[in-house]
Amino acid sequence: MKTVADITILKLKNGKLTYTLTLKQITITTIQQELANAINNSGGLQTSSIKEELDEEEDIPVPKSEFDQEIKQEDDDMLDEDNIPVPKSEFEINEEIDSNTIKVEAESLRFAFPKDNSSPYDNKWIELDDENFSDIDFKDFQILAFATNEDEEFNIIEAVAVDE
Repeated sequence: MKTVADITILKLKNGKLTYTLTLKQITITTIQQELANAINNSGGLQTSSIKEELDEEEDIPVPKSEFDQEIKQEDDDMLDEDNIPVPKSEFEINEEIDSNTIKVEAESLRFAFPKDNSSPYDNKWIELDDENFSDIDFKDFQILAFATNEDEEFNIIEAVAVDE
């Protein structure tokens, strides 16, 4: 006896970015909320100027260690009453993720379905809306493109391994 899965796994792509979501219920609102949470909880999206710079570079930028910076800052406000260092997150809430990244609003996310499921990297898309959403038969690991605003076009780039 064949059973239907309780969840569906979707791959949402924008340029070189890929987010994989496991969803129990598939609606535009659910996908928007889950994707926005995934993006914002992973540090946000890079601004377009930073994205372009990274696309031009061959090397992957390496973040600086926060551990080294915290050791150097032996201020009194970094110690508790027993002179034990307090992790920064316990006494400071920083709403801004980074000056090079932005948070995403769920309502601004748009999605598109490939015109040809067998070749989504052709970048020929049908934008999803309330009217055509119910016509789509979502399958596990279905690729959808996403855009973060009205002006952005749907475009995904296939990851390719480079031999050196």
